[in-house]
Amino acid sequence: MNTRLEVAKQLNFIISSCRNYDEGRHEEAVRVALAARVLFHETRNSRSLIHGHLKKPGIRLRSTTMLKVDDLKSPFLGFLGLELNTGNFRPMLATSTRNESIPFSSWWEEPVLKLNKEGETVSRRQIILTAADKDGAAHIDAIKPVWYNTLEAGLRLRAIVETADGRRLGIIFQNANLAALRQIGHELLTSEELTALAK
Repeated sequence: MNTRLEVAKQLNFIISSCRNYDEGRHEEAVRVALAARVLFHETRNSRSLIHGHLKKPGIRLRSTTMLKVDDLKSPFLGFLGLELNTGNFRPMLATSTRNESIPFSSWWEEPVLKLNKEGETVSRRQIILTAADKDGAAHIDAIKPVWYNTLEAGLRLRAIVETADGRRLGIIFQNANLAALRQIGHELLTSEELTALAK
């Protein structure tokens, strides 16, 4: 097996999924999770491309989340914004003020979003593996974790907006999980040490 070619293949899958997301097919974001699982997730029965085959456990990846768990003033949405006109979450992409290269172990487990006012958080590992294993990327599970349902339900965020003609409309946000996966895709595709492995 040409491992570097396989890494390039997974990155190309992420590129395609991100492009589809940007064109409005937001459900394609779950495929980012599938590629990320192939790249990084180790189990007793399978080896990941990066750790098991290439032996690069210390690889550094780009982090753009601005969530700081111990700082109450830090952004609740970590690396996402809100689009009041659509009710969608907006991946920050390159507009995030954080652009830090961190070791994989930190990137994998780092909290990226707050789920509620109590301060419960979710990591990239949780989002990636649940999307891949339970939300249709590789498998579908009728019962998903409560926290993942919370992401799908838009963190239960609501907003009232006023239109140009003076009408007031209620906005119900949805699918923070998909926007988070799109942002994770951006992080992976702009991580220099990772993309260098595909060359």
